Amino acid sequence: MILNKKNFFLTLNNNFLFENKPHIAVAVSGGPDSMALAYLMKEWVSVKKGKLLAILINHGIRNDSQRECLITQTYLKELNIDSNIIKIPKIKVLKKNMNEARSNRYVKLLNYCNQKNILHLFIAHHYDDNLETFLIRKVSGSNLEGLGAMNFNFIRNKVQILRPLLNFSKKQILKFNKHNKIKYITDPSNQNLKYTRVVIRNYLKNSNQINYIKKDFENIRYNIPIYKRMLNLILHDIIIKVNKRSLKISLNKFNYNEKVIKEKIIEKIFNYFCKKNKKLRFVKIKNFIENLEKKDFRSFNLESMIVIKDGDFLNFSLKT
Repeated sequence: MILNKKNFFLTLNNNFLFENKPHIAVAVSGGPDSMALAYLMKEWVSVKKGKLLAILINHGIRNDSQRECLITQTYLKELNIDSNIIKIPKIKVLKKNMNEARSNRYVKLLNYCNQKNILHLFIAHHYDDNLETFLIRKVSGSNLEGLGAMNFNFIRNKVQILRPLLNFSKKQILKFNKHNKIKYITDPSNQNLKYTRVVIRNYLKNSNQINYIKKDFENIRYNIPIYKRMLNLILHDIIIKVNKRSLKISLNKFNYNEKVIKEKIIEKIFNYFCKKNKKLRFVKIKNFIENLEKKDFRSFNLESMIVIKDGDFLNFSLKT
């Protein structure tokens, strides 16, 4: 699909829901991807009679970060896009790496959106970014769901985060910018080989396996919804009784499944009871399943839950 205003509008209107006259924000780094997104969102929001604000983060990692923000702000002003620069306090810039910068950036972006009652935050991740994330996670041994890489949208801290460029490539974005004479800056860290993502990016550019990697990625993306539906059907079949504080499942039906499915079922049960930002460690799930296989198994403390064997059933309940 070619990146143009028509196709971009179709992507937004067919896949996402917005209120009347939406108030939206775009995270802008000044690079070609976020500048293209800001330009497109400005065109879309004017049709919807809404409001657009570009948010720039001065991450404080490089000495030029403030100057780059000011240059980007000038480019946005030429496009008649309002913007605001948010500075990361020095006390938050300790490790000066990409993970720290990403974490600080999201915290500031979401806090600002909450303060201004902005419900939608747009991020300029594109297809190539998603492919890089897929390969990084595959190398690190991620599970199937993790290999799906980035989602098109999700909710965090009551803000909907959207990535409408995920179906468009970097090449298409650069072509779009050239056609529309959109100015942007170049981030020197994108050439720094001390960052894993840069190494992966260079590998993808020079690899003769790129078509195979893309096919692998697309197959996994296609199959993840099927996999999730399968898990939900299995869980629905083994549940005997459920309420806000307890859940009973059939032990025989649970044991019928492969180990990896058992692990995901336990994870889903934990997520049902506990806060979304709380994670159940994999080693804890593994220990539980190993103990469950013992003949003398009676109960197990699973973080904030307790699991009790009752004949042919397992009872999960929140600790009081």
